Amino acid sequence: MQGKWVISDLDGTLLDSRQQITQAVKQRIRLFQQDGGFFTLATGRSLNSALPFIEELNIKVPVILYNGAKLYDPIQKVFLKEHALPVSSFRHALYNYELTGEGLGLNVLVFCQEQIYCPSITNTVERYMQKDKVNIIETSMSDLYDLFQSSTKIMFLGDPDALKSFQEKCFSRTEQPVAPLWHAVQSEPELLEILPPNVNKGSACLELIEVLGLDMADLTAVGDNLNDIEMIALIPNGVAVQNAHPILKETADWVTSRSNDEDAIIEVFDQKAVAI
Repeated sequence: MQGKWVISDLDGTLLDSRQQITQAVKQRIRLFQQDGGFFTLATGRSLNSALPFIEELNIKVPVILYNGAKLYDPIQKVFLKEHALPVSSFRHALYNYELTGEGLGLNVLVFCQEQIYCPSITNTVERYMQKDKVNIIETSMSDLYDLFQSSTKIMFLGDPDALKSFQEKCFSRTEQPVAPLWHAVQSEPELLEILPPNVNKGSACLELIEVLGLDMADLTAVGDNLNDIEMIALIPNGVAVQNAHPILKETADWVTSRSNDEDAIIEVFDQKAVAI
């Protein structure tokens, strides 16, 4: 699989504000693939949520899911790499939700073996389900604790200020010992994700390179938010779209002049570093 690669984030990067991929972008990706290029995704979404886009774009190479916690092969239909939350991190997250997060009006989702669970389907959770087109199973808090053995990540949803306060109090660096027990990241202002330690899109890119024997110089990565920072910093040609978070723009090698609503990814394909 040697050749030029483009690894793109989904929300806010490849998808427009209507959560769609425009025909112009799909056509440009097809041309890139037909010319021998490889296109794939690096997203915080679960497999069920990302699969329609994988099929729509006819992606035949591994895809990064759960912000780096899983590497999925769409041809073999298997996970090549999987990382789970340590039990202590899992319990820390749920305990602090009950102690602090719930009082801040936050919602909690537990991602376990391609299912999503929560203690209450609120309006906020409904909106998340509609946006990501996923089904969420309502269950009790006591039953959530029973999912500790194979949970991929825990997500908190709610007001950005409340999430910031919650993260600073319960998931700051000072809350961890020397060896990290989790990786906390915001992929959107209304979402806080607790991932396995040392897991991010950058670490998943390294796993992709190792599994396929790729040359990092052939890779281009594109993103828009804070969960893309490790990937954009790692890849020699790291790109931020125009609508990206200011910190990501500072991290990127360059910034597109177009936003995700203006087919920014086409601008990426047209640059010399990607051209085949």
